[in-house]
Amino acid sequence: MIIWHRLAFDHTRPIATELKDLGYQLKGTSGINYVMISESDPQWNAVNKLIEKYTPPHLIGTEFTRDEILEAKWLHMWGRWDHGYPMPDDDFGYVRHTYDCSWEENHSCFGAVQVNPFRIKGEPKWGKKHIMQLTWVNDVFFTQPAIWEEVFKPFGIDCMPVLKHSTGEELKTVVQLVPQITAPALADIDAYPHEQLERGTRYSYINNGPYPSLSATPDPSAHYMMSKEYFGSGGASNRLIIISSALREAIDNCKLKSVAFVPLKNQ
Repeated sequence: MIIWHRLAFDHTRPIATELKDLGYQLKGTSGINYVMISESDPQWNAVNKLIEKYTPPHLIGTEFTRDEILEAKWLHMWGRWDHGYPMPDDDFGYVRHTYDCSWEENHSCFGAVQVNPFRIKGEPKWGKKHIMQLTWVNDVFFTQPAIWEEVFKPFGIDCMPVLKHSTGEELKTVVQLVPQITAPALADIDAYPHEQLERGTRYSYINNGPYPSLSATPDPSAHYMMSKEYFGSGGASNRLIIISSALREAIDNCKLKSVAFVPLKNQ
């Protein structure tokens, strides 16, 4: 496991000079520079002191080894491909059409239950990709009917139709994957950064390492679950999609593209 930090800063800032003095080659435009540094870097402690001193905007990400992915019993599946928007897309109108809440009451969909199929403009242009998400909706995955039939249906995972927004007719080349259950709570999750919203607790995404383990063993028939906890920031709140190692293996064996996995710690 390698934890990466991507630091961004104006090239005239003192941090730029100090990073150069440490021997780092800065990248980017003439105005804004950035540098990628891992926590395994021999000079990480010195760089971390610069981060604490100057607090530059930076992103954190974790690169897991293949063995870490293979050894995980449960994994968070996240999407690499957002294709289009849920409709209607004006003023996030899809929320009122898809969930049991109104935009005025709950624009982030925190705690909302889906009651109607998603609507999109038309048949997706899949190309060589197999699984997709929609912009703004991070806890819902879509795939092609044949792929659902081959990969997901054998695990008891249901699908539901997706509608063409202009006509309301069911689209033929896309279906939505439906979580089987809500997963058990994540163990010790309150030790991670979180905030209290009117509707409940929302956690920050965990970018530096694996997610916590499940606090209990799920029903053995469940392979595609939605987390109990909500994650996000600002106006965006969503749950995690958590899958079994068996389903991850099936996705890998069929070489399905456009998703990746973050391990949960084993219980």
